[in-house]
Amino acid sequence: MKKTKRLLAMLMAAAMAIGMLAGCGGKNEEDEAITLTWYIMGDTTLSDNNEVFQKASDMVYENLGYRLRIMPIDAASYNDKMKMIIAGGEEWDICWTSNWCNNYANNVTNGAFLQLDDLLDEVPTLRDSIDEKIWEGVKADGGIYGIPVQQIMARNSAISMPLEFWEKYNDTLVDVKSYQDMDAFMKKFGADYPNVARVTFNWQNLMYDQNIEPIVKPAAIDLEGPTDEIKVYNMYETEAFKNLVLLRREWTKNGYTKKGTDGNATSANRKPEQEPWVIDCYKPGYEVMREASVKYPVKVFTISDNYLTNDGIQATIHSINYASKHPVEALKFLEFANTSPEFVNLLVYGIEGKHYNKIDDVTVKRVDNPGYQNSDWCIANVFNTYVMEGQPADAHSQTKAMNDNAKTSRILGFNLDREPIKIQIANCASVINEYNAQLEEGLVEDTEAFLDEMNAKLKTAGVDEIVAEVQRQIDEWLATK
Repeated sequence: MKKTKRLLAMLMAAAMAIGMLAGCGGKNEEDEAITLTWYIMGDTTLSDNNEVFQKASDMVYENLGYRLRIMPIDAASYNDKMKMIIAGGEEWDICWTSNWCNNYANNVTNGAFLQLDDLLDEVPTLRDSIDEKIWEGVKADGGIYGIPVQQIMARNSAISMPLEFWEKYNDTLVDVKSYQDMDAFMKKFGADYPNVARVTFNWQNLMYDQNIEPIVKPAAIDLEGPTDEIKVYNMYETEAFKNLVLLRREWTKNGYTKKGTDGNATSANRKPEQEPWVIDCYKPGYEVMREASVKYPVKVFTISDNYLTNDGIQATIHSINYASKHPVEALKFLEFANTSPEFVNLLVYGIEGKHYNKIDDVTVKRVDNPGYQNSDWCIANVFNTYVMEGQPADAHSQTKAMNDNAKTSRILGFNLDREPIKIQIANCASVINEYNAQLEEGLVEDTEAFLDEMNAKLKTAGVDEIVAEVQRQIDEWLATK
């Protein structure tokens, strides 16, 4: 018995020694692999997030030899949380950024992102897959600080409406070339459905119809015109904005549209007559996405040309932390993410047979109530993803053609340094928030006087200083071209 105990003790000691040797240098390669931390916009409540993210990490390890920690943040809190993460000096490698959330240009100005110009030679496949115009549009502070997600970058003004109204009131719609031309439709529609409709003007998308390119509210320029005659102005002093709010007031006063908002109602729960048309931005396959949201057939038609602008290019980007301990690996991961259809489809659609099913080689359909899903535009190259059931099989090639053939902004590659006018921008934003909704809802009896009052307050808030500084920076930028 004593011999047996002695033998067991020897075996246990040997096992412990082997374990200690493994801990001192015998770990396998996977245990030693670096891990990249990637912040993305995504739904944190989905039940199968961890399963999909683990598969994604496995895929990265198999192809690149390192691990991936995916950190989703819900859309509503993404901007504020990323501000805290960046300001707090936390360790992370890659984050999603844009011109409308977790602001790309501001982060570049503040030194949060790594400049990539000299590193792009490390990822030639990725570098060469993106058009020079796109690289120009992603520049900030004279350099490239992020990898743009290839998707619909061309922007336009489009009208989406329930198909039943397109068919019923088609005689008023065949010659529509601008939002003003919707007046004939609204008169007939308003007579049939008085004080029911809510017409939502997306001023950001409507500007393409009005030859306006916003720089920073309220400053804008004309989309088209001589490059050497770019003039900055207050967009709220334009005839275009004045005519918009006057027409909107007429519709409300005459009972064609509902007075005020309709509480918490959204496009997803309004009836067709409550939202007879909206201004949006069109891309191939848009109808399917819109119909999935509103739950009825729609008709979409454009009312402007397509434009390639800084806003469109900088709408969705991934940037690398300036303090990342693994910048080259992070960039190589972004090359893999943007060139691997298998990877991007996993993170967009989840696991085949569980979260979606293939209809054919290019088309998929999500299962009902999937435990995982994400938006393609915030993950990686959308042109490597499947298309949804109902979208054209060639939706991606159509979208590429839109990007390639779009008119190019006269200031593609210009990025505003907001620091000198950040106080004026904030002050003007407060004025716009105070007045704009009432104007666009048509709620003010004396619309012209109310608009004049708004513009007077904008002057007090510093709009002239904003216009002058934006003009100065554009002139300085043009001198280097």
